[in-house]
Amino acid sequence: MLILKKPVTNYEELLVSIIPKPIHNKDEKERLMGYLDILMSIDESDLSDGQNEMLELIAILIEDYERNMYLTGGVGYGTVG
Repeated sequence: MLILKKPVTNYEELLVSIIPKPIHNKDEKERLMGYLDILMSIDESDLSDGQNEMLELIAILIEDYERNMYLTGGVGYGTVG
């Protein structure tokens, strides 16, 4: 996981730093979970708009992955059972 040396608050910079994308495996989920943990550790009143948007995007990606894994019985995206 990338450790940010200075807080990145701008959404565009967060996109470049984190590179969120659809999750297709456990490693990708764990990587985004790390960023989610970092963003959730910031007091809500201190989150920038960009950080709040990134937190929401990552949460949606993780939720989508987990829902897909549940619905496919753990098979996941793009896998023929």
